[in-house]
Amino acid sequence: MKDHYNTLGLTPAATQQEIKQAFRRLAVRYHPDSNPDPQAHRIFLEINEAYQVLSDPDQRKIYDLSLLMVSYRTTPDPAWEPPATPPRPGPPRPDPFQNWAPWVRMLAMLTLLLAGSVWVDYLVADDHPQSEILRINIVPGTLLNLRLIVETGTDVFVADMDKADWLRRREMIIVRRTPWYGIVTRITRQLPDDGSPASFRPHYGIYDAFCFAPILMVIAALLSLLYRKHAERSTLLGLMAICMAPITWYFITVS
Repeated sequence: MKDHYNTLGLTPAATQQEIKQAFRRLAVRYHPDSNPDPQAHRIFLEINEAYQVLSDPDQRKIYDLSLLMVSYRTTPDPAWEPPATPPRPGPPRPDPFQNWAPWVRMLAMLTLLLAGSVWVDYLVADDHPQSEILRINIVPGTLLNLRLIVETGTDVFVADMDKADWLRRREMIIVRRTPWYGIVTRITRQLPDDGSPASFRPHYGIYDAFCFAPILMVIAALLSLLYRKHAERSTLLGLMAICMAPITWYFITVS
């Protein structure tokens, strides 16, 4: 048998005014429109049922008599103690992913702009006027290796050591460079007579060996937007895209 007094948090000696006040307080707290807890609807129905019985004097008399008969019928063992009544479920704890997901997705969209600028920069790269190689110097690289610094009449660019045999002083070359990030994407030589390539990339960079960084960044950012209804998954994918952004920027600077 349901304990309507316990549902409203009252005792059998409660007045009609106390019953009404308790109902209003609990109805506001557990109304499904204001409480997102999945159990709120069930609790609200129990509160409403209890109020309908206890607010009516006739129904309350019948209920009190039934409650008294049940209490006489069930005489507990003196050595037995009833278990403590479990606490009523309170309002659900806020999900941290719900709070952070919109901001993370916004930053993930900015990483799409970074990746887009890298590819657009590559598409609009143009050839500089043909110029002569004036000097070639060997310097330490950024990854514990050696690199070539090649100076022409109009350009200065970096090349890998394995390109040393393809670059010679006094040779005429054409340098293709991107306008925004200034990345040299291709070197074109006069038709060589030693079987070496006429055009080549001077060194590994964001457009070949390191292209995985912007690709992963774009995939993570798009999946973050795709799973926007799943806050946790969207946030984690967005954070992955954000973490790939400084890696992508590093590869841009060393390209």
